[in-house]
Amino acid sequence: MRSPVLGMTLALLTFTACKESWTLGDGDGDGVLVTDGDCDDDNPEVNPGASEIWYNGVDENCDGLDADKDGDGFVDDAYVAAFPDWQSLFPLHAGLVEGDCWDDPDDGSFAAEAVQDGVTLTPDLVFPDAEDAWYDGVDQNCDGANDFDQDGDGFDSANDEKADGSVGDDCVDGSPNDEVFEDSCSGELITVDPADAASVNPDATDTFYDGVDQNCDGADDNDADGDGYAVCNECDDTDADTFPSDIPEIWYDCQDQNCDGNDGDRDGDNYVDAEYTGSCADWATINPGKKDGDCWDDITDNDPDYSAINGNPKLSQADVHPDAEDIPYDAVDAACDGDTYEFDADQDGFDSDAEPQRDGVRGDDCHDDVAAAYPGATEECDTEDIDHDCDGNLNDPSALGCVTFYTDADKDTYGTTSSQCLCEAEGTYTSSNNDDCDDTKSAINPGATEGVGDSVDSNCDNKESCYTDADNDGYRDSASTVLTSSDTDCNDSGEASSSDGTGETARPTTTTCPLPAPPATTKTPTATSTAPPPTPGPCAATPTRPTRSPTTPTATTATPASTPPPRRSPATRLTRTATAKRPASKTRTTTVTGPTARAR
Repeated sequence: MRSPVLGMTLALLTFTACKESWTLGDGDGDGVLVTDGDCDDDNPEVNPGASEIWYNGVDENCDGLDADKDGDGFVDDAYVAAFPDWQSLFPLHAGLVEGDCWDDPDDGSFAAEAVQDGVTLTPDLVFPDAEDAWYDGVDQNCDGANDFDQDGDGFDSANDEKADGSVGDDCVDGSPNDEVFEDSCSGELITVDPADAASVNPDATDTFYDGVDQNCDGADDNDADGDGYAVCNECDDTDADTFPSDIPEIWYDCQDQNCDGNDGDRDGDNYVDAEYTGSCADWATINPGKKDGDCWDDITDNDPDYSAINGNPKLSQADVHPDAEDIPYDAVDAACDGDTYEFDADQDGFDSDAEPQRDGVRGDDCHDDVAAAYPGATEECDTEDIDHDCDGNLNDPSALGCVTFYTDADKDTYGTTSSQCLCEAEGTYTSSNNDDCDDTKSAINPGATEGVGDSVDSNCDNKESCYTDADNDGYRDSASTVLTSSDTDCNDSGEASSSDGTGETARPTTTTCPLPAPPATTKTPTATSTAPPPTPGPCAATPTRPTRSPTTPTATTATPASTPPPRRSPATRLTRTATAKRPASKTRTTTVTGPTARAR
């Protein structure tokens, strides 16, 4: 290819030599000067106004580009092969990168394999750095990989259709539409991780019983012998001639004659006999899904130990297995756990006294439904009438939660100091207090009314109610005023008992004075004393005795007021001692000294 400068030189020489009438600077006569951008003045088909013909090695429009029609910066591999010097061929090719697989928008052959109808892909979206979308039929990143073989195992996806509707035979390719396998025995759904997708294809070796069809042949992964029966439904999955049949089973011989998966569970409760598992080491394989631990399985065995007593319902072999609910007191070990608590429902270590055992013996637990009640337990006070220690007494002294009750023998609701801690009142222990001071009389208690002057502490306050005796003469007045004594009698100063008379009149202050001499009976005075009379004092006048009522008057000998008694010598003077206070029930006594003393 000629350079622009060379083209211009040749044009000028031609013009000068031939003297033709061409315009100076337009060697090819295309009307475009070199100075106006004609990049090839020898070729009239090349100039800025010409139409570009892509991928032909000619830059018809002089834009410096011939190989990147879609403008994505990449050159088609076919162009690179056709023009090895493509990068230096035109100025703008130096910045391009080879590897484009679809550059011409007018080329529809690339999108012909697209799955979607009317795919909207354009060449500028297809180049080595683009992100490829699997299973759309378009190689967006131009890596040449099969768009329907994501895992690269050489097999197209069996679950993603091509543009013509066909599919491959790879059941797992890493596609969102990969097959999900279902385990025919467990029912579990299994999905293969996309990272492991290449291990599943028609050439792979199948691993049985893992739930995955590695070779994509569609066979049951649990049917290794191919007899149509999964391993969970037959007794030998290695022999295609052995499968479920109508042959009668010989029970407990460690062989499954009819391949029904059962040789040790004759009663059908899903548990095989414990003795059977001890004699058949392969019992779990022969009896898939069965459990160990049955204690009564043979339906022909009428063991008397499984005959219910105490009116409980009869059990069958299928009712007896480790998951069964044990019925208490029927003497049948329905749960096959040894029946440790068959007659001890509350599991407190004591058997019920209400239900006889198979040998007729009864326990001594009086409440087999209460774990806290058994012989020797601590008695408790409650509202449920539970005899916790089973001694027949619901009101044991000192039971847990007891209340102190005091003896109330006279039944006046007041007790004494004798007490017991009981759940409820019993016998004479009925009072909640110990305030009674006399438990032999119901009328004497702290709530009683105190009697006046009866020398009885009726209300137990250690005091007595007394009539007043303000002058301390042993008599109460007619007003019958009452006061409280500091002790239980009315014999103290200012107090009068109720037996004293009423209607007392005022009396002088009590004084001890000489008694008057008795009247003269044998001689008459012969002379009159000339000494002056004594000064009147407290004993000058003879006190007038008050009238006593309602007691019987005592006979006395009165001395006439007009006849004074004769004076006597001191040696023969009569002395009277009067008591200011005395009980009304006692006889009043006067002591007289001297030769003439007499009782009054």
